Amino acid sequence: IWFSERDNWGQLYLYDLKGQLLRQITSPHDGNVDSVVKVDEKNHLVYYIATAVPGSNPYYQHLYLASLDGGPAQLLTPDDANHTVSFSPDGDSLASASWDHTVRIWDRKTGRALHTLTGPKGHTAPVHPVAFSPDGKRVVSGGFDGQVKVWDVTTGEVVTECDGFVFPVLSVAFSPDGRHVAAAASGTFRPVE
Repeated sequence: IWFSERDNWGQLYLYDLKGQLLRQITSPHDGNVDSVVKVDEKNHLVYYIATAVPGSNPYYQHLYLASLDGGPAQLLTPDDANHTVSFSPDGDSLASASWDHTVRIWDRKTGRALHTLTGPKGHTAPVHPVAFSPDGKRVVSGGFDGQVKVWDVTTGEVVTECDGFVFPVLSVAFSPDGRHVAAAASGTFRPVE
């Protein structure tokens, strides 16, 4: 997989080991590729983040899925919002955080949304960072509302939450044993029990 701006848009191309172009993977009709999130070699798929998606705010990040074998890319996050993503440890699902105040859990194989994590205990502002627990059973999210939430992936319920950050939460992570969460906002870092 090779990134190039040969058509004035950042796109992905597939080359063979001799350096011969096999095919263009992405299309300018799907925006400008910003980063590759994951390559699924077994199923010949690539997940990537694109901006300047037609019909959307040019600065919003959208998640796409494209086949290395050809065909159109699939837009996984169609809502007009900014998205960040995290893959589960087993690679079977992914979580996306969005500016529409939600966290979504997606089936990696089908590209379908399994759960939308929101509701009365959900975030009240855009959500930026998201991360899976080491066992893949929980997701932690941080929002511009200064809140950190830990969600049960199966039920979609908030397991625990922490607020009190003055600034938007920009980074979240689970400890290696999954028992603790750390969160950081501009100028502030703290563990969340």
